[in-house]
Amino acid sequence: MRKFKNVITVFCIVSIVSIFAFWGISKLPKTNASNRNIIMSLSQDASYTEDNLVRDSVLIVRATAKNIKEKVSKAITSKNSDGKEVTVKLPYVVYNFEVNDYIKKDGDAFKKIEVVVPDVVFDETQINFTEGKEYILYLYKAKAFSKNSYALTTYSSDIYEAADNDNFKNIANYDVVKYDELKNKVKEKIK
Repeated sequence: MRKFKNVITVFCIVSIVSIFAFWGISKLPKTNASNRNIIMSLSQDASYTEDNLVRDSVLIVRATAKNIKEKVSKAITSKNSDGKEVTVKLPYVVYNFEVNDYIKKDGDAFKKIEVVVPDVVFDETQINFTEGKEYILYLYKAKAFSKNSYALTTYSSDIYEAADNDNFKNIANYDVVKYDELKNKVKEKIK
């Protein structure tokens, strides 16, 4: 039982810290065949501020979802609360995106990027990007994947989806912002 609790603890920690994602892009039933056995509940870390989000993202882009490149499973090794290493194998979906604009970039700037998201259900919600839809994404480098692969910085406030008239809606809190206003706000935080 203790080993199971350690695996679950590490899985949650690894998911929050290194798996990247969102909140509410698409509601899916718990019985989705590809992920029905991985059901989790996460709460947002209230201490994770907008400043931290901008600071911790190596790439912030306005990009269009193209298609699903592949579904893969990768093993992630992390330490549990007792300091013991635990390896957990997680399923991922790798999406192809075309970058329309760079709001923040550190290092290489690829026109076509891959966005890696866990293929799991969080609070009855799963990340599913819609082909042809435009998003603003806060990303960090997904080192276990290709050189142009990135992951979402948090599971809450780092995804905006296109609304109308150059507006974007945050999928976590449903705030609507003009693209230029959001871009300028991020640029101010980078200075």
